[in-house]
Amino acid sequence: EEGCLKLVDAISSKYKTLAKLLEGQSPNGTKDSQAEETDFFGFTQGLGVKLAASNLDATPFDTFNRRLTARAILSLLASERSQSFEKMVPIWSNEMSALEHNASTEDIDSAFNFDRAQIQELFDVAHQRYLSLIYNGTPGQIKRIRFILAKANFEVLGDNPDDPFTMKGFLTTAKRGKRGATPGFDIDHIYAQGGGNNSDQIQKIGNLTLLHSSDNRGAGAGVPAEKATVYGQSKALLTRALTRQIAQTPRTERKISPYRVASVDGDVDWTEEEFIARAEMYWGVLRAALLRDLNVTLEADA
Repeated sequence: EEGCLKLVDAISSKYKTLAKLLEGQSPNGTKDSQAEETDFFGFTQGLGVKLAASNLDATPFDTFNRRLTARAILSLLASERSQSFEKMVPIWSNEMSALEHNASTEDIDSAFNFDRAQIQELFDVAHQRYLSLIYNGTPGQIKRIRFILAKANFEVLGDNPDDPFTMKGFLTTAKRGKRGATPGFDIDHIYAQGGGNNSDQIQKIGNLTLLHSSDNRGAGAGVPAEKATVYGQSKALLTRALTRQIAQTPRTERKISPYRVASVDGDVDWTEEEFIARAEMYWGVLRAALLRDLNVTLEADA
């Protein structure tokens, strides 16, 4: 009888925890901001690992959660076979359930035990697939483009309580309906579709940027130089980095100056070099964020 009661209590406890996870909360009932990324893709394979790690205190759980989320996003971007990720789930779950509630970062990293060679291979494949993404491609390609633009802008904005947008905010698309408008971000072609000297680059990510629904998007079909004012005042900082014509606050300028790899200032069409430079800029921000959250150093970065 005592054993049955313990089993019932355990099921009840895990059920309540699972309900929180499904509602986008951490086990302690706070917002699980990491879930915004995997939920965007409908990726649920990591739920079992989160449930197994629910005994962790808030800080260790956040560290664990960042590791798991980054690994899931890398899996998605590299189009890793689902079986490859799923076979790791019971291993990670067993390791996490054995951790003390106040586990250290070292304990968590040891439990994950990421294979650096495998992580390197996934990044290499993800980069190749990233460069082949096109906006007028499949819904899956468009979804990945949207995520990458949102993630890069979120990372550059920084996790500051004075900044207005969460990752979910950057992932929200502006909508207009019978009940009014829903604010959000749209994808804008820097060079209008069909324009420019590099038509093969027009639908690739180096020619794409985010504009908020409150931005003046009327110039969307114009030449890039005509968009400088709109871009320079955008709520997406990587869009602001497209121009120097609009004065920025010192804080904003410090944030965006490293990302000014291509400009709409002037009336010269971009060459392939500018499109690729901007594409690699987005990738660099994304790659750095994933490696940080995985806490893995690759040979190329050593």
